[in-house]
Amino acid sequence: MIQHFPPIKQNTMSKKSTLITLKLLLLSIYFLNGNSTFATPTYCYPTFASGCFSWSNQSISIGTINWTLGSTSCSVYDYTSMSTNITPGVATPMSVTAQNYCGCAVWVDLNNNGSFDDAGENFHTEYVAGPSGIYTYNFSITLPGGTPAGSYRMRVLAGWGANGTTGNPYPTGNGVGSCGAYNYGNFDDFTLVVVGSATCFQPTGLAISNIQANSATVTWVAPTSGTPIGYVWKVVASGTGAAGTAVSSGTTVAPTTSATATGLSPATSYDLYVYTTCSATDSSAWAGPMNFTTTSLPTCDTALGLAASAITSNSAYISWTAVTGASGYEYVLDQNAGNPTGAGASTTNTFYNATGLTPNNTYYFHLRTDCVGAATATSAWITIPLTTLDTCLPPTNVSASSITQVSATITWTAAPAAL
Repeated sequence: MIQHFPPIKQNTMSKKSTLITLKLLLLSIYFLNGNSTFATPTYCYPTFASGCFSWSNQSISIGTINWTLGSTSCSVYDYTSMSTNITPGVATPMSVTAQNYCGCAVWVDLNNNGSFDDAGENFHTEYVAGPSGIYTYNFSITLPGGTPAGSYRMRVLAGWGANGTTGNPYPTGNGVGSCGAYNYGNFDDFTLVVVGSATCFQPTGLAISNIQANSATVTWVAPTSGTPIGYVWKVVASGTGAAGTAVSSGTTVAPTTSATATGLSPATSYDLYVYTTCSATDSSAWAGPMNFTTTSLPTCDTALGLAASAITSNSAYISWTAVTGASGYEYVLDQNAGNPTGAGASTTNTFYNATGLTPNNTYYFHLRTDCVGAATATSAWITIPLTTLDTCLPPTNVSASSITQVSATITWTAAPAAL
């Protein structure tokens, strides 16, 4: 824009005064045109065609900022008088609760140019259709390690069915971006004050593998800056934060970036946190959480194929199929059809030779599996009946042949123990 000023009357001032006046006027033009870092940036704002009502942020926490909407109108957005210190290169935990199926997106104007659209200025984007339409987003933001000290505007947007950047699941055609056109929603602006700089940086790439019922392998990636000498890791109950009581923890010496967490409970959700140590007095903030859930304990299965064979008047051969993971078996041979009330005799075999039985009697063979590291120490009992043969049995397969009017040939199969 061309600025117009009244002509300078040379006859009313000296040449020196004229030069000073011209310089002041030129500086005024420079500042008025926004060329100075002292000028306050002008920001664009998102629009919400249907308003906000209860489709909005309900609470926002980061550092010393603990904001709640309360009875304030959801259309109020300028909370830049609220600020918190933040150290570049350090992950700072943040929590945002949004209502009525709103997503969460966070931007920081890192170059104070009045725009959140520059590369690297979007720090979080997420949409979860929470139960009853309300959801708390827990995450961390990390400003670049070289961010200069100073104040920076942060924008937190809650868009109805929108993650604020791309791929909005509902409704179709909803807006994107820090200044997008949304249906319902709201936004709130705050101030982040960058102080100091990190010298010991957090590990990245936290991961969990080889997850078992009572253990898991935890890994991370060494920071690309700084001089790590080791790492401290801990596994805590899910949702308790880095200050939570460690269920499993340990240290490693650089460059080792893995460990095994033990003593975990089956089918339980945990969070992993790790921080870097660079000296006895210098360490990073915790990196995390990385959530994982342990597996359920395997079941202790009953044996298959339990059967009795080669039954005589006083003996029988009983066998079954081996159970994977079994440490052994317990058996009871009695004449009670009900399950045993106590433990049985132990064996690691998959067969049993029953001897000394009474002829023409019914017995019951009960079997259960013993297990180690399973949900239960033993399986349920399974039972089969068996009846011993009589000591004097009739012959079998009786037949007649060569029959005439006065004769016939009779044959049969001899009975066991027949004289």
